[in-house]
Amino acid sequence: MLDLWNGIPAERRALLLQIVRYGLVGLAVTSAQALVYWVLAEQAQGLPVDRRGDLYSLGIMFYEMLVRRKPYHGETAIEILQQHVGAPLPQLPAELAGFQPILDKLLAKRPNDRFDTGAQLIEALAGA
Repeated sequence: MLDLWNGIPAERRALLLQIVRYGLVGLAVTSAQALVYWVLAEQAQGLPVDRRGDLYSLGIMFYEMLVRRKPYHGETAIEILQQHVGAPLPQLPAELAGFQPILDKLLAKRPNDRFDTGAQLIEALAGA
C-alpha cells in the first residue's frame, strides 16, 4: 500500500487535512451559491417542478448569452432567490427587443405561462 504521508510530520499532516477539508467545503459552498442563479421560481418556493423548469433555466442562460450577465443579482443567495420569485422579468436592450417575448415566456414566474415544450420554443425562435 502506498503511504502518501511518508516523510510528512504529524503536525503538517493535520494542517494539510484542514486545508483539504476547507477546500472541499469551500467548493461545495461555491457550487451551491452558483446554482442559485438558475433556481426556478417554483423551486425557490418549495412547489412542485416539472419539465417547464428546464425551459426557465434555459431562459436564464439565453439572457446571459444575449447580454453577457445574469438577470438577477444580489449580495446573498436569498436576495437572488427572492428575485426569481418576485422581481420583474429582465428587459433586453433595444437592439435585442425582438427576443423579449421569447424571454418573457421562458422566464415566466408561473410554469403555466411558460412554453410547454422545447418544440414550442423552437417555433418561437424561428419566427423571431
